[in-house]
Amino acid sequence: MVIVSDTTPIITLLKINQLELLRDLFGVIYIPDDVYNELIIDDRFENEVKKIKESNYIIVKHINKDSVENIMKETTLDRGESAAICLYETQTEAAVLLIDEKKGRKIARNRNIKIIGTVGLLALSYKKGIKTKTEIINIVNIIKEKRKCYSSEILEDLLSII
Repeated sequence: MVIVSDTTPIITLLKINQLELLRDLFGVIYIPDDVYNELIIDDRFENEVKKIKESNYIIVKHINKDSVENIMKETTLDRGESAAICLYETQTEAAVLLIDEKKGRKIARNRNIKIIGTVGLLALSYKKGIKTKTEIINIVNIIKEKRKCYSSEILEDLLSII
């Protein structure tokens, strides 16, 4: 299964030390060069940048900048989200877009793009036996501590289904 990702899910997985979950679930993941640039631009995150650069399962794809800018104008999404949608729409084998932001998810659904978010990845990892219930609970606690951009309600929903 080919997965295309936006920036935020990868940042979250880096922050909770679970980046390899992408490899374990999907084998490889494609990111547009704009997302890659967002991931490596901040020198304060040297360890995270190193993990991105060294991962052999994150494949960076170049996409047409005009196409990205058209999506940005059409949707008012940021560059990373627009680039991820553009890459998904140009990758004929792309099956799922990994995206977390509410507005981006809504626009992707309106474009008939199948989506999954970080919380969905965690649920899938439990369902496939990659992570145990205890591991998921621990990961949710780390997300609550380190990534305030996820609502408690969504995280509690995850815990209730495992």
